[in-house]
Amino acid sequence: MRRCEWCTFDLLIFTGVNTLFCKAIRFCAVLICVFANSVLAQFKIANNGNAQTLAQSIVGSGIKVNKAQLKSGSRASATFSYTGTNLGITEGILLTTGSATDAGRPGGFLCDVSNGNVFTDPDLLTIDKKAQFDVCILEFDFVPVCDTLRIEYVFASEEYPQFIYQTYNDVFGIFITGSNPAGGNYNAHNIATLANGTPVSIDNINGGWPTAANASHPEYYRDNYKTPVNDIAYNGYTRLITSKTGLVPCTTYHLKIAIADGGNGRYDSGVFVKGNSLVCTNTPEVSASTYSNCNNTGTVSVQVTNFTGAASYTWLPGGQSTPTVTNIGPGTYTCLVGLSGLCSNITVTANVPGTSNVAVEKNEFILCEGQTALLKASGASKYQWTPGSGLSSITASNPIATPLTSTSYSVTGTSSTGCTSTAIVKVSVPSHPIKAQFWASAYNTSIDSSAIQFADSSSGAISRYWSFDDGQTSTDIKPVHVFGTGTFWVTLTAVDSNYCSSTVSKKIIVNDIIKDLFNFYTPNAFTPDDDGLNDEFFPKGLSWNENKYELRIFDRWGKEVFISKDITIGWNGKTKDGAAAKEDVYVWTVILTDSFSKQHVFNGCVVLKKNTLK
Repeated sequence: MRRCEWCTFDLLIFTGVNTLFCKAIRFCAVLICVFANSVLAQFKIANNGNAQTLAQSIVGSGIKVNKAQLKSGSRASATFSYTGTNLGITEGILLTTGSATDAGRPGGFLCDVSNGNVFTDPDLLTIDKKAQFDVCILEFDFVPVCDTLRIEYVFASEEYPQFIYQTYNDVFGIFITGSNPAGGNYNAHNIATLANGTPVSIDNINGGWPTAANASHPEYYRDNYKTPVNDIAYNGYTRLITSKTGLVPCTTYHLKIAIADGGNGRYDSGVFVKGNSLVCTNTPEVSASTYSNCNNTGTVSVQVTNFTGAASYTWLPGGQSTPTVTNIGPGTYTCLVGLSGLCSNITVTANVPGTSNVAVEKNEFILCEGQTALLKASGASKYQWTPGSGLSSITASNPIATPLTSTSYSVTGTSSTGCTSTAIVKVSVPSHPIKAQFWASAYNTSIDSSAIQFADSSSGAISRYWSFDDGQTSTDIKPVHVFGTGTFWVTLTAVDSNYCSSTVSKKIIVNDIIKDLFNFYTPNAFTPDDDGLNDEFFPKGLSWNENKYELRIFDRWGKEVFISKDITIGWNGKTKDGAAAKEDVYVWTVILTDSFSKQHVFNGCVVLKKNTLK
């Protein structure tokens, strides 16, 4: 049995039928490609050559990484996420001797490319001297805060199962350098081993070939060759392996994760390192608890777990040095916890809840007629108002108050810890609310008597404001105001000692008739005969604006025969062309403006008799 160079899976080659068989397999390969996209959907593999990103992806609690380096081909390393059920890892990084993205193809796919690396790694050669092809290495420094390190991974290979024990021993190692808690130092010590110290490699973990009789640690092996799953390309892979090693806290270590092909650069291998699995297994934990008994005598306490050494405590503020501090007021407290053997202090913060200290934004209101008061309380988790009369709610922090009489409201606030306190709000309602009132010397008058006396007669007013509806105002008790003609709504707003106000409005009418000052009259006939008597027709009157005057004369047919815009010039009986108008009845119109800017229009008839003008 061997691999067909162009197919994506292994096949049997029989003399005389191999060509026909390969053609059939090629057709099957097309069908497999149809399902490839759905398989790849379970694996999301993204090539990533950033050493710091890769290192940070596998580091968990208690580890600080720096000086990360990657020695690999451009396609050999990646981050991944996996939603299938076969791998035992949901996310992490992948280091390969070929192309990382090939790992997520169907089980029949052949992973057989070079990752481009041509160097060898001396530490891998200590596992197998033939492991010198397509090397991929991620290495970095780290400082732990604990004494035990753990990492989880799955090793996989396309060499499985038929190339075991045939010099193609692809290998994998996790080499640590630094202080050995048992004494001395680790020097590229490989922790990627089984419980008995056996390194992880093709020849060391397998299911045997061609039978299971010569298997090596088969309990760690999962076959993907005879019945391949459709979400992992490699022909075989290990179960999830956990490696551990002892550390000296707060010292610097160097870690190298390396993989290489053995014997030749054909048929790729890869290692899936579980995300956030490089962790301290026994990191000390520090937590705090607080308590308040409603009398500003709270308690705060620090608990240290997963630690057997001596701990020291420094509280800020206060400077106390015990794990529990009592009789302290509400506030935030910080404790610096020193644990022997750890790199630095652990800082924990605790907040002692305060006793309820209910407060009101305003403790006194005066409600004028028609007004309401918004009561505002704060500083508690729950509120209770008494009495409930006149309130929109007795449990709200901000109820609306509309009492009919003066009332003192009490609000009791309860904190989250059950502590209570009380505040008072007084709402005053005046027993005799102010009513605005005034009188005027006249409510209906003429333009010649438009100076009107007003007087504020509101009871209890200490100030007032008048508006006369013509742009003028006053604050006098008894103002006198001169109006023009028209209708005016005079408004008085009166204010009492509680700063409550009331408003009243009254109508004032000023007529445009000017008694004994403005008049208008005309004769009903005239005789233009040059005898000096009644020779002209024009209106007469008083208080006219001589610049806004017009007289027009029309014959019985509506033809205009005369016009004058001069108050001193009347009609002398001649037409516009200078001819004497005949004896007849004529219609006149007068438009004028009086001295108070009021326009008037008058119409009438006049008889022209015995016109002897030439």
